[in-house]
This record gives sequence, C-alpha cells and structure tokens, in this order.
Amino acid sequence: AAHPRALVHRDRRRAPRAPSRHRVRRQRKRDRRPQGKRIEQITQYIRENYQDINLSASAVAEHFHISLPVLSNLFKSELNVGFLDYLHKFRIERAKELIVHTDHTIGDISAMVGYANSITMNRAFKRCEGVTPGWYRQSASFHAAAQKGAGDVSP
Repeated sequence: AAHPRALVHRDRRRAPRAPSRHRVRRQRKRDRRPQGKRIEQITQYIRENYQDINLSASAVAEHFHISLPVLSNLFKSELNVGFLDYLHKFRIERAKELIVHTDHTIGDISAMVGYANSITMNRAFKRCEGVTPGWYRQSASFHAAAQKGAGDVSP
C-alpha cells in the first residue's frame, strides 16, 4: 500500500491548463509581426559590423533585444541557415574579394573581415570553399594569368 502522503501529492498534480487569454493574444500579436523585416534588419546589421571581432550571436541578440533562441530560430526559419554559418559565409565572401583584388596577407585579411586570427579564418574558409585562402589566391591568379595570356595571342 502507498504511503498516505504520496496519495495526497499525487492528487495535487494539476491537469494541463489551456492557455490564458493573455497568452493567446500575445501569440497572435507575434504571428502578425513581420519576421521578414526583422531578419532584414539583423542581416543589415551584420553587413555593417562583420569586421568586428566581437560580433557574435549573443551580441546581435542583445543589440536587437531578443533572446538567443529567438535569434537562432529566426535565422533557421527565414534563411534556412544558422546564425554562425551565415556570419562565416558572409565573412568568407568578403575575404574572397580581398584575396583576389588586393595584395594583403591572409593574416591581414582575416583581421579585416572580423576573425581574431588567420587560423580561424583558414578553417572557416576551407569549410565553406573546400580550399585554403592561400590556394584560392594561387588559383585565382593562375586563372587571371591564363585569361590574360589567351587574349594576347595574335593570329
């Protein structure tokens, strides 16, 4: 036989409650909010601040006064990509432009696009592009030289 107090505690458990009117109203309000505009504001903020080494999901969430899970869910639902993947891809695209069009070192470029060091950028670059930044630069200069050489051929 069960202890008498155990029966009392078991009986005190509440059945799941229906959501309150206030909770339902807040949810409806949230559903009407244009999430597309919010994600545009956030991606614009990233485009303007990607060079900041301290730019992170928590910093962005704090800037926009939203929680980290809300920020994460917003990226997943609106862009089908996580925040960090989006940030890395954006930084790598900028790094690719600098690698091809400037003579800056890979270390300098990594700092310019917001990485604390070149090792971190090398890892992210290889994950996104499949090659290291140095190899990408060599390949781009080889293709540019080949195209320039093809144009110099006279009949």
